Amino acid sequence: MTGLTTTPELINNKSKLAQKVVCGLQDALDFTRNDTKTALSILSNRFPEIKIEVAKEALERVLHENIVPKTTKIDAEAWSKAIRLRKEVGDIKDVQEMPVYVDNSFANKTTQCKEFR
Repeated sequence: MTGLTTTPELINNKSKLAQKVVCGLQDALDFTRNDTKTALSILSNRFPEIKIEVAKEALERVLHENIVPKTTKIDAEAWSKAIRLRKEVGDIKDVQEMPVYVDNSFANKTTQCKEFR
């Protein structure tokens, strides 16, 4: 996943829903890192054509190299790398600064997720 998009109206009118969604994403990231055995089981059920040894190695690699991030918060360096790549391949041409596109306010509250369940 490279991002989650919503509207300003949803954020303004249903901010608790937006927070719950971001908390759910954070829970999924934490689960994948904290219970790799079950995560591997889910992965192999979803992709049965992949040998379990290959899936295990792939999961370990994406976790070790932070391809699966530790947090839902987008940092400026990661944003710049992603945008630079998309510009190089011609996906996008003109880009405004990160704050125009990224609102980390919900990601910054994921430590308080228990109150949103």
